[in-house]
Amino acid sequence: MKGKVTMAELIHHVKEALLKRQEVERLTGLGRSAIYARLNQQHPQHDPSFPKPVTLGGRPEAPTCVRWVESEVQAWIAQQIERSRATDGHAAKASAYAARVAKRRDREQQHSA
Repeated sequence: MKGKVTMAELIHHVKEALLKRQEVERLTGLGRSAIYARLNQQHPQHDPSFPKPVTLGGRPEAPTCVRWVESEVQAWIAQQIERSRATDGHAAKASAYAARVAKRRDREQQHSA
């Protein structure tokens, strides 16, 4: 071991690694309700891959202070980007739109002929 880590250094490191809800909102682009919906197993938007908060104060069933682990939030964001790129939903929507436009144009040409 290189040297002893002081308590102040340890607290400083942990503080940097934990995020307040507002920071999670800023990083993910989700609002408070959307974050808690992803955590709620009863909610239609529940996302089991969304990072769980760490309880720092109060009881686990009634926390007074929670924080999210920064690396877990960053990993979830990376997963969302990967999932978005893999499914390429934008390309599929664009193709469907182009098909609808072509079909409408064909119908209009048939009616005008």
